[in-house]
Order: sequence, then structure tokens, then C-alpha cells
Amino acid sequence: MKINRHGELQYITFDNITNTGFVNHAFSTRLGGVSHEQFASLNFGFAKGDNRDAVFENYRLMGEAVGFDWRNIVFSNQVHKTNVHIATESNRGSGIVYDSTVRDTDAFITNCENVVLQTFHADCVPIFFADPVRRAIGVAHAGWMGTLAEIGRVTVERMSAAFGTNPADILVGIGPSIGPNHFEVDADVADKFLSELPFSEEFIKPAANKYLIDLWAINRRSLENAGVRPENIEVAELCTYENPELFYSHRVMGFDRGTMAAFIEIKAGQGI
Repeated sequence: MKINRHGELQYITFDNITNTGFVNHAFSTRLGGVSHEQFASLNFGFAKGDNRDAVFENYRLMGEAVGFDWRNIVFSNQVHKTNVHIATESNRGSGIVYDSTVRDTDAFITNCENVVLQTFHADCVPIFFADPVRRAIGVAHAGWMGTLAEIGRVTVERMSAAFGTNPADILVGIGPSIGPNHFEVDADVADKFLSELPFSEEFIKPAANKYLIDLWAINRRSLENAGVRPENIEVAELCTYENPELFYSHRVMGFDRGTMAAFIEIKAGQGI
């Protein structure tokens, strides 16, 4: 994992995915944008009242830093489920240039060049996928409900079905999100994990009258169970709750805050 700097703008990349050479990818921080007040400064969310021109400028700045055209982005409203959309050239600009034609989606996959897949985050786990053999990519938004429903595994399965991806070829990055020392839940949530994902018991710890759940480890194990090689998974191990100067955190800041984003695209000339 690397923290990259482009002027004042900072973003996260994964060494394993960068080293493939066929993608641009990034997970944003909150630093280096033009938004103000509670949105300061690299906010990518339109829904919380930020100035729209500032948000568009943040997208332009991010694209300039990472090397993608912000007008090729595709995103959706997120509903904490496991719907996976196979994005094509026709989806470029969906949500950013024109009203999104993709709805209720928490993960995207594609094998098309210059289609920038995006998901939104502010504590939930971003998962990046890159298959250098079949030249296919994906990104997923895994909140606790998506983690429980194994959205990472579902995304791997959809890549296999759509592109012939062998799970053993996939490189994965698990990005900054709420860490194992701070994702505190009540017994009802812990019980859901224990009943629906028995392997998760290893990653749930009692804490006073609550429970701490390690979403990083559960997503990792779920991906391994789906056939992703353990050595192909890179975990950022950066907690959004512990680093509010670097990241927006819903648990720290509540609703009144900016929103981060995960981006990934296949570079021009690097598809199959």
C-alpha cells in the first residue's frame, strides 16, 4: 500500500494492483480538494449539500492526479446488498455526467477500457479486484451488511461467470475503513454474523456489553474461501475512525461530512 501525493491531494494505491501495469486505481483521502466546512476538502458526495461545482472540481482534480477522465466514471446509489453491475462503454458518465442509469448497486465489474468504476465510502470497506490474465477489474462497497452477505465472494463469482476469471489470478486490495478496534455492534448484529457466517467467530470479540467485529479479516477470509490466494490480498490496515484528519468517518462525524471514493479503470490499450 502507498499514500500518493499530487500537490495537496493524497490518495491510496495498492502495490499488488499497481504492479500489474494495466489499471489506474485509487482510494481517496479527504485531503487536496476544494470543498469547505464539514466537507473539507476532497468530497465526492453530491447528496449531503456540498456545492456541486466544488464536487465536480474534486472529481477533475482526482482524475488529473490518478490519470483517468472523470467523465468516464460510472456509479450508483448504494443499498448495502450484493448487486453487481457489469459496466460497459455505454455506462461511461453514468451518475456524474448524466443521471445514473445504474441503480441499487454496491459493486461493479468490467473488462472494458477507460470505464472508471466508482463506489462511495466513509467507514465501509472498499474492495478492489484486478485480474491481469483476463484483463478484468472490479470494485465493491462492503458495509457490515455487504460483508455479511459476502459481496467480495459474489463479485469474484460474477467476474468468473462474465469474463472467465480464475479466482486464483485475482489481485485484491482491501482499503481504508473502520478497523477491528472500533467497529462496535450490539448482540443482534454479532449473532447475525455467527449464524450466517460461522467462520466469523474467530473475528468477533466481546467488549463490555458490545462486540467488536473485524470486517477486514472477515472479507479477507470470504475472498480466500472464494478461491483468491492469500498472498494476492493486500490490506491497507488504515482505520478511518482512528484517522479523521486523513479520512471522513461516519462514526466520528455522523451524516454531516464528506464522502470518499474508490476508483479503478483499465487503461487505454491494456484490455484484451
